[in-house]
Amino acid sequence: MAKVKMPCGQMNKNGELCKNLGLHMDVVGLPGMVRPCKKHMTEEWNRLWGYAMLAWNHGKMTGLQVAREEQGRISDAAQERLKTNVKVLEHKVERLTSERDSAREMAAQRSGSSAGVRKETVMGFQIVEVSGYAYEWTGKEKLRVGDRVKLPGNWVSPSGWEGVVGRLGSDYTGKMARVVRKLG
Repeated sequence: MAKVKMPCGQMNKNGELCKNLGLHMDVVGLPGMVRPCKKHMTEEWNRLWGYAMLAWNHGKMTGLQVAREEQGRISDAAQERLKTNVKVLEHKVERLTSERDSAREMAAQRSGSSAGVRKETVMGFQIVEVSGYAYEWTGKEKLRVGDRVKLPGNWVSPSGWEGVVGRLGSDYTGKMARVVRKLG
């Protein structure tokens, strides 16, 4: 709503248009409506102006409410599309993981080794699992199941933590942190 001061435009007693400034409101549905100056404001004008402002505010609030509801519907629809996309991707990951595991098992059966378990990295470092997570060991002496080790820090335990080697080798193929040192 644009508020602009304009001449009142009401007739004075002498027959001329009033040049005192009134308030001009560009109100949807009431184009060019001018609130008279204080000299020409009557009870009727005041009541009419009040009704005009009520109508304008109601329209404004109704418009905002409709816009918010539309925004909510769009958000709900977008969320449903995202949920569907996530389900499709999860299904693809499950299928690809299953295919990878099947291929590893077939390769292991042909070669007679345990399926997909790597004992060393490409650089020749020993791979061990501690609490279900794979780590590289770069030390000269090989680790054994049951050895206590110091592990690097992370966001949960910045200073690092101690663990026990639970398995030699791992089927994990991603980047691994390194065991800091063997304890005891």
